[in-house]
Amino acid sequence: MAGSVRFLAQAILLFVPLSSPFSFLGSNNRGTFLLKVTGDKFGETSQSARTGPGPDSHILLQQLYPALESYQEEYGHPNIPLGSTAGRKCESLRRLHIQNKLSKEDVELLDSMGFRWHSLEDVYRAADFYELFYRLTEYGKVNDGEVSPPKKYGADPELGAWVTGIRRIGPDSIPDDHKDRLNEIGFQWVSNRVCGSAFMKQYRLILQQIDDAEDDNYQKNAWLEVKANLKWLKAQQLVHQQKSLSATRVHYMEELLGMDWENGSLIEHPFVGIAGNGLGDTA
Repeated sequence: MAGSVRFLAQAILLFVPLSSPFSFLGSNNRGTFLLKVTGDKFGETSQSARTGPGPDSHILLQQLYPALESYQEEYGHPNIPLGSTAGRKCESLRRLHIQNKLSKEDVELLDSMGFRWHSLEDVYRAADFYELFYRLTEYGKVNDGEVSPPKKYGADPELGAWVTGIRRIGPDSIPDDHKDRLNEIGFQWVSNRVCGSAFMKQYRLILQQIDDAEDDNYQKNAWLEVKANLKWLKAQQLVHQQKSLSATRVHYMEELLGMDWENGSLIEHPFVGIAGNGLGDTA
């Protein structure tokens, strides 16, 4: 039986163009012949072509996916607001992502839908402060009292992101009791691991330019007339079009310019020249 199935599959493949994304794998124990989708023709793999969660997907994603699809169909994106059961589950998905508890395939599926992940600041706002504070003190106990885990802390990814988020928000913008507790354990508000990425340097510079404008709406938009800023903006748009911009950076761009920042409308601005370098850095 298996031999006849193989013969049938090979006969079918005689009529499949060489550029076809199919190749013969064999047959299963029920006699069904198996073809592999290679993605050579369409520029994508069988996994990236997946249209929904697989059997190995996280159970929360399997439960939430119908609601994500329905919301995306109605509103054009899957980011359900927090004030609903599905919205709260979206927040749980974002936390699972920070904790590295979603598979690469699940993350790619959600990315393809336009699902918004937490920024590092959001990690602080969404988490239970005292739970993460306890984990930070436990970190200090095994690190000679030092309470500065790296941003990408493999043993506890959420803790590293939480600490980085607090620093970005700053001591003047969090509740006093949070600030006091952190000060009591010698928390460093400026990390010794200073972020040197070109992205974050320019992003902070633009935020400072906007803050300096105070309440003058015209001046608040004046940063768009600065050649260096527009080069930076163009660079982020181009990287995003190539699907190479991290979810964190996409979030920052949306906070700066709104959800439609990536549409390229500013790329043709007369001040915009060749995009700058340093785009491979991580924020």
